[in-house]
Formats: sequence, structure tokens, C-alpha cells
Amino acid sequence: MDKIAADVAGGLLYLYENGIAHRDLQPANVLVSNHRYRAETDRNKLPYAWKNEPVIYKLTDFGESQAVRDSLF
Repeated sequence: MDKIAADVAGGLLYLYENGIAHRDLQPANVLVSNHRYRAETDRNKLPYAWKNEPVIYKLTDFGESQAVRDSLF
């Protein structure tokens, strides 16, 4: 859970620093990315890949996004 929270918070910070408010943050708009898992056919190797290959959580669906003019902080 810490990795998910850190990646989502980092993504939101990046957006804010670039003047964008996501405005539709929900679990369905957070994707799990690790193309190594997608290519792995041996299920016995997945625990090793999960532990040793980074999983990245990405924000998606910017349909409700809006430019931020003033600082929120």
C-alpha cells in the first residue's frame, strides 16, 4: 500500500507543479504497470518479479482535469 500511495502522491505533485489538477482521482484511474509481468508465462517466477522488479502505479483519465492558476499551498 505504501508504494501505491507514494506513486499516486508523486503523480499528483508532478501534475500540480505543472499547473494541472486531476479532479477525478479514484481507484479505477490508477493503473498498475510492469511490462515484465505481462510477458512472463511461468507463474512460479511471478513472486520473484514482484519482489525484484519495480511495479509502477500511473494516473490515468484526465478528462476532468483543469489548469490551476493559483497556488493551493
